[in-house]
Amino acid sequence: MRILIQTTFQWKETDPVSMVIAGLIFAGFIVFLFIANAASRNSTGRPSSGGNRRFSRRSFYVRAKSLGLNHVQIKTLQNLIKRFQPVNPNNILYNSSQLDSLLRRGIQSIDGLSASDQQKENQKLQLYRIKQSIERNSSRKTLYSNTKQLTAGIQLVLTPEHGGRFQSKLLTNLKGSLAASVPLDAEGHQIRWKRWTKLNVFFWRSNGQGYFFTTKISGYGKVRSADALLLNHTSSITQAQQRKYRRRSIERPAYFFPVRIMTEGIGKDAKKRAYVEGNRGTLATMLDISSGGCSIRTSRPLSKGDLIKVDFETDQRSKISFYGKVMHTRKARPFGGVMHIMFTRISKRNLNNINAYIYNYSTS
Repeated sequence: MRILIQTTFQWKETDPVSMVIAGLIFAGFIVFLFIANAASRNSTGRPSSGGNRRFSRRSFYVRAKSLGLNHVQIKTLQNLIKRFQPVNPNNILYNSSQLDSLLRRGIQSIDGLSASDQQKENQKLQLYRIKQSIERNSSRKTLYSNTKQLTAGIQLVLTPEHGGRFQSKLLTNLKGSLAASVPLDAEGHQIRWKRWTKLNVFFWRSNGQGYFFTTKISGYGKVRSADALLLNHTSSITQAQQRKYRRRSIERPAYFFPVRIMTEGIGKDAKKRAYVEGNRGTLATMLDISSGGCSIRTSRPLSKGDLIKVDFETDQRSKISFYGKVMHTRKARPFGGVMHIMFTRISKRNLNNINAYIYNYSTS
């Protein structure tokens, strides 16, 4: 007997809705992969701080131009990035520490080049100019909307209605007022103006941007046993002129000499020459310095407009000389005064040594 076994196979029809959903999911996955791949090849906006990402020359160029760099300076930075291969080159123009590290390595490498001393100093100065331009422009849009944003330690210049300029420092920022150190006169005595006296107050950020506001004295008090001048808060803060270069305190001995301009010859043959009065050297203290000038405290200050020659050393024992002009002076306690000097002539080597001190890029 033959037994036939019949087996019936039934194919289940596919639901059309399910097919559509599956197709959409697959298509979405393909689109996601495409977008992720494109994002990895193109960097836009501010880059993240982590990871070694591919360098975007276009984004770098746009950002560098916005910071005031010219084509040569941008090319110089790109060459440094190519040579030293920083971990995240896209962050160089956003992170001052990474920029400092790159420029420091670049400046140190210049000494090993087969070039004349003049060419080396020119290249170093170019890198310092890049740093200064980025520093000036990277924070220029930052605004203060209220004096409650100011932090302790800021140096203040107080100008009362009747005139004069007086140095002070913000001791602390209180809820109801600013507590500043009481200014001193030339003899070291406190200057105490009447309550409600109107003051113009000036201060500067680290990038050299200046600000000022007008306020009134609300009284006097004590902050950690120190006498304090209390100033009313205000929401009216105005941007003032920006300092071109960063300043750094130095507190080093310096010698200065008056410089006289003498006319030699008569008529068309007359020529003006500068003579340093070497027998009139005066010991002084350099208080701070920048790439454009310095301030010097002395018992025998020169007058505004006088020409001057200054010799000093940085803490790296670099001997530096320059010629300058006294822009203005202010009295200092207990006697003498502080001269604010603008450079009029300085070698590139000496200027680079000053910059190395200011930015701590010393090659020693």
